[in-house]
This record gives sequence, C-alpha cells and structure tokens, in this order.
Amino acid sequence: MALFLLNLAYLTALLLCTSRLALRIASRARRTRSVPRKRSTVLLTGSDPAVLATARALKSEGHIVLIADTERLPYLNALRYSLAVSRFIRLPAPVPPAKGRKGLFARLPFRDPKPSPPLSALLPKLITAHNISLWIPFSLPGPRTSHEATSSAVRTSTFCSIISPSPAISTLSKPRPFAAFVSSLETGIRVPKPETVNSRAEIHSRLWAAKHAPFVLTRQPRRRDSGMASPLRAALPALTTSNPGPAGAEREAETKTLTLPPAGSAAPVDACYAAVAVLPISPAQPWAMARVLSGVPAVASALISRGRVAVFSASTSATPLTYIPGQAEPAPVLADMTPVAADSKVSAALLSFVRAWAAGLNRLEGGEGAFHASFKFLVEEGEGERVWPLGVSFDPAPALALQAAADPKAARVLGAAYAAAAAGALDGETLLLPRAGKARRAYSLPPSVLNLVVRPWVRMWLLQESPMGVLRGWKRMAERVLGGEWREEMWSARDPGPWVWRWGVQTPVEWSLGGVGWAFGRR
Repeated sequence: MALFLLNLAYLTALLLCTSRLALRIASRARRTRSVPRKRSTVLLTGSDPAVLATARALKSEGHIVLIADTERLPYLNALRYSLAVSRFIRLPAPVPPAKGRKGLFARLPFRDPKPSPPLSALLPKLITAHNISLWIPFSLPGPRTSHEATSSAVRTSTFCSIISPSPAISTLSKPRPFAAFVSSLETGIRVPKPETVNSRAEIHSRLWAAKHAPFVLTRQPRRRDSGMASPLRAALPALTTSNPGPAGAEREAETKTLTLPPAGSAAPVDACYAAVAVLPISPAQPWAMARVLSGVPAVASALISRGRVAVFSASTSATPLTYIPGQAEPAPVLADMTPVAADSKVSAALLSFVRAWAAGLNRLEGGEGAFHASFKFLVEEGEGERVWPLGVSFDPAPALALQAAADPKAARVLGAAYAAAAAGALDGETLLLPRAGKARRAYSLPPSVLNLVVRPWVRMWLLQESPMGVLRGWKRMAERVLGGEWREEMWSARDPGPWVWRWGVQTPVEWSLGGVGWAFGRR
C-alpha cells in the first residue's frame, strides 16, 4: 500500500512539473494580439470543452475571462490551468440529501456538510465584486428552477448582460407554444402535427393533396353527446353520421391504428379506398391523421441578439429516420452528426428559417436580449428538400465554440460576436460555421483510444469480438488522429495545460473519489 501511494505521489509530481513546463513554453511561444478598444470581463459557468473553447475565443479578442464551477477537491478542475482563464472561482456544490444514501459504509455517523448559500444570492455578489460585464451560463449546479432564479436575480440586481433568453422566450421550448409561434411566421413552414378528421372525404382530400404519401390514422376517444343534439340530427342520424356498415362494425372493436396505403399493397390507390371505405368514422368517432415523414435529422445552433442571427452552424446525420407526428420524437445520434458546409442548400434553408424565427421575436417581451438557440429539424430528401422544424432548446450550443476552435479567425470573430451581442451592437453579416475548408468534428483522444483500440482488443481475447471488429475500430481511430476531418476537443499547442491536467490528474482522482463516494453513500 505504501509503495502504491509513493508511486501515485511520484506520478502526480511528474505531471505537475510537465504541465508547468508546457505552460511556460506555450506562454513564450504565444503571439501577442492587439487588445480591443473596450476590454470586458466575462464570466463563464461550467467546465466542459465548449467552455474552454469559448474562453480561448474571448481571450483571443483581449477580454478577461473568469470561470466559475464546482470542484470535487480544491485545485482539481483542469480549466484552472488554462492560459485563457484569468481566474477560476470555485462554486459550492449542492449538498446531497442525508436520507436514502446507499453504500458500504453509508450508516457510519459522519457529519453532513452545512448547506451552502443559494446561487441566486452568491452570483450577484460575485459579479459585482469582479466588475463582470457579461455572463455566459453554460451550466450551473442544482435544479433547473434554481437556474431561472439565479438569472432573474442577476438581471434585477446587477448591470451585467446575460447570454440567456427571457422568461417569455423560454416558453417557446415547449411543443405547443413553439408550434403556434412557427405558424405565425410568414415562411410557409409548419411544425408537423396530427390533424383530426371526421369523415372519409377529409381523409381522401389529405391523401390527394399529399400525392398519396404514407399516413397513419389513430383512433381518438369517442366524443360524448352533450344532450343538446338538434331534432334534425336525432331524426336523421344517417345524414349526419357516417354509418360504418356491417364490415366497419366488426372492425370498430379491433382497429386502433391504420396505415395508408396499407403495407404490401400492389395498387396503393385502390388499397387506400378499400381501407377507408370500411373505416368507422364520424364526428362522434374522429381519427387523428398524421403524415409519415422520412428524412435525415438536422441540428442548427445559433447565437441570436436583438432579433438577428450573429453566429450560425448546422449539422446533419448520415442515418435517416422515420418520424410520425404525435408520437415520441426520435433521438438523433449526436456522435453521428456532421457539420454542413455553409454554402450548401440545407444550410441555406435552415438559416432562412432561423432568421425568420429570430426576427419574429421582436414582438415578444425580452426579444431584444441575446441567447443561444438549438433547433431540431427533419430534412426530407427528394426533388425539393423540405425542412420540418421539430423544436428548440436554449441550452448553450457547444457546436459553435468547438467548430470555431478549429479556425483561429472564426474563433476571434466568435469572441467579438459574444461581446457585441451583450452590448447590442451587432453589425456585419452572420458568421457561418464551419467556414470553407474548416468542417471538422470534435473528439476526445483518451476515451477514443479506450473505446476503439483497447476495448476491442480485450474483447477479442475474450472471444467476444471478431478480428474484423478490431480492425474497424483501429481504422476509425486512425481516421480521427491522422485525418483532417477531426480535431481533439481540448488540445491546443499554445494552451496544453487543461488537456494534460484533465487526463493526467483530474480524471484519475475523480474516478478514485467516485469509488470512495460509492462506498460511503456520497456521490
């Protein structure tokens, strides 16, 4: 045990010396940059690779960057050792509940830590003490409700600008307000949703308008008669309802969903007419009719300020999927997303919609603020690529910072865009990412080596993986390291400290603390 601790101390000291030497070499080799006329102090909360990339972009413009986040141990966070960070501020971690802890030694009488003051009281004091003019909240500890309370407290008690949406705009992240807002725009684009049909004529009308594209009909709950039916309806029920007939009566107890045209039909049009003819449908028994959409998922990330798109980036997946409105949205594989060239048709269509969406925010309260927006789309491929918006979220978009990190010029423009967005002084054209010839995807080197090289090799010796699977993993690893389409998300030759500390010290220590926390019921 003593030998193990001695080796651990030696490796830690060696990594410390190596990181300090690398920091000195990088600081000497770093080129001096011109300082902008107005030098601002910017606060970033969080410590993921996107935060580091944003800090480097802001530092390239001469701004003072502060980072605040939680730490398992003092001086453990890797972003402390970045040349782009002027100061790291440790935030108090939320205290786990004392009841319900499970672990090997969870019942030992340890004293629980005292609860820390809420962030809504701590952050305004921190912003005032350091004279911070811009706050970009990537992440905050605690529940979502405390984040909203913290943002509201900063807005009301300080003069600091926040890259965050107002409460009125935040409601658009819900499906119904988002669909209603998109419908109010004069773009001709609508959010796909099922429509209620009450007769066979309505079904045929929608099938004909869509050129017999596939639809799914779902039976809705039977409407109850309120007792206020007119005498004409009571006297002539056959004229006001669609009688399903004997065949429809038999299927009424069985049919809950119906696909049009039916699968495997040789004559789709005739099969549709035959299926609809026996469908039990009436105003008292409506059906929901949704068009089946097939295409590739797409994600558009933007920095929006005062109804204008400052920075824009789009990515699509190579894996097509099928989506039926009204059902659960399919989750796209984010690791499979590829940046789209700025001059492509897909990027132009997505940018046109995002610009119209941002311009429509001027009529909402807080529409003049600056915030991130990430849109989900489904792009139908065919003669004319049609864009279907599925939703929006206002979490910070890591794609903007990670793609700008691959291009020094784009990183400087992104840093200037953040400062200008906070001041409301945006000018010039929208920065489209990635720029020409700079479309790169980000990856992390140590996890990639573990998952693509080491793990397949071990599984092969355990007879759980074939040699071809090992070769495929090695090929993917070689493409990431040697190819020009990938970039390590944290590495920078001018700022190697965070990468060295993250994988040499922080990750092993956090793994060890995680095992100890599991044993004592504290995570």
